Amino acid sequence: MTPVLQRLDRIGRALAPGAVTAMMALIAMLPLPYAGAVMPFFTLVAVFYWSVYRPDLLPMPAVFVIGLFQDLLGGGPVGLNALVLMGAQALVISQRLFFLAHPFVLLWWGFGVVAVAVAMAQWAMMAMVTGTAVPFAPIAVRIVLTVALFPALAWFLSRVQRAFLS
Repeated sequence: MTPVLQRLDRIGRALAPGAVTAMMALIAMLPLPYAGAVMPFFTLVAVFYWSVYRPDLLPMPAVFVIGLFQDLLGGGPVGLNALVLMGAQALVISQRLFFLAHPFVLLWWGFGVVAVAVAMAQWAMMAMVTGTAVPFAPIAVRIVLTVALFPALAWFLSRVQRAFLS
């Protein structure tokens, strides 16, 4: 393989986490029947996963751009997802060594705590921005769905990591 192709291969592999996270943000925007406001927060799962296993390949500016992209596509307050995703990433990176040193069950539990914190922050910020009471039931369902799907999505992301980043 020529040096140019090797360099392109390395660049493509380095962009894989951001590309997969952006893809998951797009999936979260799909209008699925009966999903609506209770669509799992796929982007949070990807940001959490990459922040634990490869924070060097998903830097804060990339998370900001993906969150902003999701805000613009979703029609919500611009910057809301960007802010909460960056906050989640900072929190996860600060606890990264803990997650790496413990079994998957504690990683899953930690994700649940982060998911609740992110959902509560989004809920509170949305209420402040709109100046109205935002129903909490769809947020609670979204938390449960996201946490329940975390093992399957983490498995998918681990396959991406093995395929592109090994």
